Amino acid sequence: VRAFGDEFGVRPIGTGPFVFESWVPDNRLVVSKNPSYWKTDDQGQQLPYLDGIEYSVLSIVPIAAVWMVLASHGRLAQRHRDLEALHGFAALAGGSLSLDEVAPAALGEIVALLRADRGVLLVFDDRGGAAMTCSSGRAITPHPTGRHDPNWAAVFRDGGPVWWTAGASGAAVADGKPTAGLAAPIRDESTDIGLLVVADRVGVSTTFDDSDLGRAAALVAQLAPALGKAVPH
Repeated sequence: VRAFGDEFGVRPIGTGPFVFESWVPDNRLVVSKNPSYWKTDDQGQQLPYLDGIEYSVLSIVPIAAVWMVLASHGRLAQRHRDLEALHGFAALAGGSLSLDEVAPAALGEIVALLRADRGVLLVFDDRGGAAMTCSSGRAITPHPTGRHDPNWAAVFRDGGPVWWTAGASGAAVADGKPTAGLAAPIRDESTDIGLLVVADRVGVSTTFDDSDLGRAAALVAQLAPALGKAVPH
């Protein structure tokens, strides 16, 4: 505040994807790519993708509102890439009717898309036992064994993805509190046909957040029809 004095309101400072270049009131705002921005995409490429932006600013739009749009650009770019990845996953999940092919490939893709360090995918038989178990990375404890495993009963109560943590009596659901574990029952219509469990987030964040719950829901919804066709009955 002291450094800029009366110009403080027109000299925004932050750590977002763009840095302030110039602003002509009621005319335009010019920003350039922040070379020190910390975030990267899934391939390790630094965000944002644009070298700069020049905005024509209407007099009725406060500069703070425009700056918020710019600050969210990196998040929007990542969401676009996530949508592309989901489309690719849908093609993978629907490309084969063989359980031996679908399950391991799906788990590998899901672990990568959720940026998890390890994961387990269980496919249930018609009695709720494990028709197939696929693992990625280090073992998850407690290790789920089937639909009726008492250690994992809590994750099936709501029917959707939940945060979980290892408790004294098994996997405990952490209601409203992001954790380093995420579990998602896989449902074909009204029947639980599998369970996805991932743990240990890779990257800046150490926990899975609300967006990861939504991403997991979309992934298991794409996977369910393929597993439903492939599971022997």
